[in-house]
Amino acid sequence: MKKLLLLTLCLIFAVAGPCLTVSAAEYPIQKEIDYVKNPVVLDGKITEKEWGKPIFGGDPTKTEGFSVPDGLDTSQIPKNIEVYVCWDNDNFYVGAVVEYKSFWNGHKHQDIWMGDSLNVDICVAEDNQDSRWRTVNGYSDTEGRGFSYITAEPDAHQKQYEWITIERGDSFLGETEITKNGNTVVYECTFPWS
Repeated sequence: MKKLLLLTLCLIFAVAGPCLTVSAAEYPIQKEIDYVKNPVVLDGKITEKEWGKPIFGGDPTKTEGFSVPDGLDTSQIPKNIEVYVCWDNDNFYVGAVVEYKSFWNGHKHQDIWMGDSLNVDICVAEDNQDSRWRTVNGYSDTEGRGFSYITAEPDAHQKQYEWITIERGDSFLGETEITKNGNTVVYECTFPWS
């Protein structure tokens, strides 16, 4: 089964302030995305059997596709990032396993993006100028749990950032599971096609 996708995916790893980016918009990298027969289970574990092969993986300072800002203190950059993207008939899935050198996120709720976190931007227009959806996903050391919000950028043409923040969890918004073990964080996100 094949599905034609005009999809721009931008993954932003906030590193306690500055951001590391994997972006098809800024870097024209085409990757084949695995179709999975069974729905991905959000359980804090990402395996190749369930998710397929990672589309990016390794040290972000040495891996094609990662954009590391000039002047960013490399001691803040994660040691290893594996990014997984797959789909089935009902959902689009994004997962990441991030091994931080020193994880930090003392924020909670809507402020979770200001610490180490994963933001997923999805744009469904070929010119990357249509409405975008962004999920902000992070594990709060303060709260001892993960938070995930979906925000809308309704008019990218005019660069008006009117963010609408809704905590994820309802099925129509998709689900997210974020787990932390030491300095390793696993992010699992679903995005319903509907």
